[in-house]
Amino acid sequence: MKKEKKKNNYLLLGLIIIAVFVVGIFATSTINKMKANNLNISPLSKEIKSIQIKDLDKTKYDKFTAVIFSYTGSDHTNKMENELVKVIKKNKIKDSFYYVDLTQGNNIEEIKNAVNLEQKVEKLPAAIFFKDKEVIKVVSSTDEFLISSGNIIQVLEIYDLIK
Repeated sequence: MKKEKKKNNYLLLGLIIIAVFVVGIFATSTINKMKANNLNISPLSKEIKSIQIKDLDKTKYDKFTAVIFSYTGSDHTNKMENELVKVIKKNKIKDSFYYVDLTQGNNIEEIKNAVNLEQKVEKLPAAIFFKDKEVIKVVSSTDEFLISSGNIIQVLEIYDLIK
C-alpha cells in the first residue's frame, strides 16, 4: 500500500513537471508571436498622421513640420518610433509630424521626387524637416549608420520644439 502511494506521488509529480513544461513552451511561443506582430505595426502610425508618399507634394508645410519615413518589421525602427512617440506626446507636438510607411516600397527616388529634394536620402529610416515650405534639414540613415530618435530629437531641440 505504501509503495503504491509513493508510486502515485511520483506519477503526479511527473505529470505536474510535464504540464509546467508544456505551459512554458506554449507561453514562450505566444509571446514570440506577439512580439513579431508588434514589429509589423508602426508605433508612429498610431500616434501621428500617416500619409502616402504620393501625397507629399500636396501636404502643407507652412509651419515647422517633420516627415518621418520608416518601415516596420525591425527592432531598431520599432524602438526608435516608440521613443519618438514618447517625446511627441510629452511635448504635445503631434500636429507637427507626418508618417510615411515605406515597408512595401523602399524607393528613395520617390521621396526625392515628391518633395523636390536636393539633399541626399541614402537609406531608411529618414526624416525631412520643413519650415515655411522649405526643406531645412534631412536626417538619413546610411549603410554604416541607422538614425535613432536622438538624431530627430536634436533637430527638434535646435528649432525649439522641445526643451
